[in-house]
Amino acid sequence: MIATDISKELLALAPPHPRIFYHEVSAEESGIEPESVDLITVAQALHWFDLSRFWAEVMRVLKKGGVLAFWGYNWPVVEPGVDRVLEDFKSVISSSWPERSAVLHGGYNSIRPPLEEISSPAFEASAQWELDDYLAHLRSWSATRYYGERTGEDVTKQFQPAFADAWRDGRVAVKWPLILRVFQKK
Repeated sequence: MIATDISKELLALAPPHPRIFYHEVSAEESGIEPESVDLITVAQALHWFDLSRFWAEVMRVLKKGGVLAFWGYNWPVVEPGVDRVLEDFKSVISSSWPERSAVLHGGYNSIRPPLEEISSPAFEASAQWELDDYLAHLRSWSATRYYGERTGEDVTKQFQPAFADAWRDGRVAVKWPLILRVFQKK
């Protein structure tokens, strides 16, 4: 198995495994042998790629009958009160999202690989979080960070009281519906 990323820092965080070979390369120029790959997966990153160059690389390295699967997630779902506060939070930071994030926020619906789409099941990720975990997640968003750089404010602190009022005590279920699209090279 080959895992690639352009970030040396992210690759350093990857858990070692004897059957995974990590390479610091771009998705558009992987250096992988032609027609040698059965499955290409992309998690939460497709919106950052130069898609025309990536499609060419997919077609080059993917075997006939091989599969491309890409997925991502958008907004955490908790319960109606928390989700309403999140909508207000999102509206405050909306102008701080990088332009390419719109591809993910649109559910990857604008993506048209040169492959045949095949059906896939619905999935979701979930966790049991305290309010502090949830707020840390919101702080990890690029728009939250860019908003802070632009304004000098931690927007999560501004919204913390409203989230606290809506949050039930203790750990609660947080879910992220996954956006999954799967394609096959014929």
